[in-house]
Amino acid sequence: MSLKAKSRWTFDPNALTAPYVLIVVGAIVSLFVFGVFVDHDTFTRWGGLAYTTAFLYGFLIYDSRHLLKSRRFWAMASSLFVLHVIAFVLLLAHVHEWRFPWFTVMLLEVPIFNAVRNRTCSVPTPE
Repeated sequence: MSLKAKSRWTFDPNALTAPYVLIVVGAIVSLFVFGVFVDHDTFTRWGGLAYTTAFLYGFLIYDSRHLLKSRRFWAMASSLFVLHVIAFVLLLAHVHEWRFPWFTVMLLEVPIFNAVRNRTCSVPTPE
């Protein structure tokens, strides 16, 4: 049976150049749009949340390339994403002063995400 008959989805996790180019271009364009049309406080809060969340989940996905075909991984990553966004939206809505460097608190989530990933997703043995 040919590859097309087995699955119409093919994905090479080692060929992720195009998404990175699109992400960089999108980040530059959104920085310009935020800088021109949005005030500094709004940009710091919500732009900072968007960029640091993208970095955090980009790292999680990059570090989990061997699990990209696993539905369990995507369910886990989606659940963590929803919890992360809800927690930070509630935090940012109730804190009056927030500065961009304070988003480094998100780095504390990296070992938690890795621990949850390792417990919920089976790691295939190397061949």
